[in-house]
Amino acid sequence: MAPFEIVPEGACWSERGYVSAALIPIAPEKLAELVGAPLVRGVESGLGGWEAVGLRLRSGTLIELIRYVAKPDPQGFEVRIGNDTNIAVALREVIAFLGVPPQALAWVSPHVRA
Repeated sequence: MAPFEIVPEGACWSERGYVSAALIPIAPEKLAELVGAPLVRGVESGLGGWEAVGLRLRSGTLIELIRYVAKPDPQGFEVRIGNDTNIAVALREVIAFLGVPPQALAWVSPHVRA
């Protein structure tokens, strides 16, 4: 069983929304390779171009990995995790399937440590 399934563009978060959990320093090409699909791209008013993929983890947790193209350093993909789950456990699941060691994360939310 794969560690995730791709969620179609436009899928909704739970009523509780999401938490920005961490910033993973991974190149868009590498992320697309790891998920086995091209990233979805678009433009958000005020924020500019973005590229992303939505995933449902093996645990059932909904996540989004999104990168704003014009964002200043540090670069990487923001990990958004459904607010109706254990954020720390879900983040561990994400970095495990991406093969990113925890110490490589560019930023981690205080919500992860709560």
